[in-house]
Amino acid sequence: MDGTPKATKPKARDAKTKIAQTRMSVLELAKELGNVAEACRQRGMDRTSFYEWKRRFWA
Repeated sequence: MDGTPKATKPKARDAKTKIAQTRMSVLELAKELGNVAEACRQRGMDRTSFYEWKRRFWA
């Protein structure tokens, strides 16, 4: 072998994993932007849901 990394096929994700990653991405975007309202606007969600997810993920 030549030691170069090989391209790997992305792993299949179940529905729960996809939802969790989507929710985490909104939380991370809000942290990056420093603005919850703007992150929610960009992701098309309401702030009530954001704060509920935040409570669940970052207890």
